[in-house]
Amino acid sequence: MSQLKYMDLSLDEILKNADRCKLVVENQKEAIVEFKEIIKTASNKRTSKNPKTTIFLVGAGRSGFVAKAFAMRLMHLGYYVYVVGETITPWINDGDIIITVSKSGKSNSITEIIGDSELDNVKFLSICGSEDCDLAGISDAKIIIESLPQNCIELEGDLDPLELILMGCAFEISAFIILDALVCELMQNLNLREKDLKDYHDVLSSSI
Repeated sequence: MSQLKYMDLSLDEILKNADRCKLVVENQKEAIVEFKEIIKTASNKRTSKNPKTTIFLVGAGRSGFVAKAFAMRLMHLGYYVYVVGETITPWINDGDIIITVSKSGKSNSITEIIGDSELDNVKFLSICGSEDCDLAGISDAKIIIESLPQNCIELEGDLDPLELILMGCAFEISAFIILDALVCELMQNLNLREKDLKDYHDVLSSSI
């Protein structure tokens, strides 16, 4: 028996969910194209000196880490990007874009902001875990990543089974993979290559 039996079983389950990302994209091609096209309307440092259209990323907990990772990639592409909650985040303006990553899709603060906003041209994109959630309902474009039934393993002498993917993180893993793949599509649309992204790569942190 493997000394890392349960780690191996967990990896099998994680990879199964990762492979399912292809099916998510295949079933939502039109929605993802619309999602991508809205991002492309944002100002880009390579083509516009001033940020007329800024992208704001929103997410809490582990979903927040996915939002930050996507924000970094969008910055590498040349977009003007901020993560909501950071101290340097500015006021949202007419024509800006908000992208939210949330499995539950029940962010009351965001739904209130969108519902009360007097800025009619703000575009709202979401990556959610359900078509029926609040955030999906108010989105101009959305990517839905529904959870598969959780696979568990019974342990001898233990009444509680061992979950193979912890605390719903299958959503965050899938969201990270799909959004990183979307960056490759945006790179091609912008006629960029990895060497171009390095022009905006953080060299301060890597020097510490």
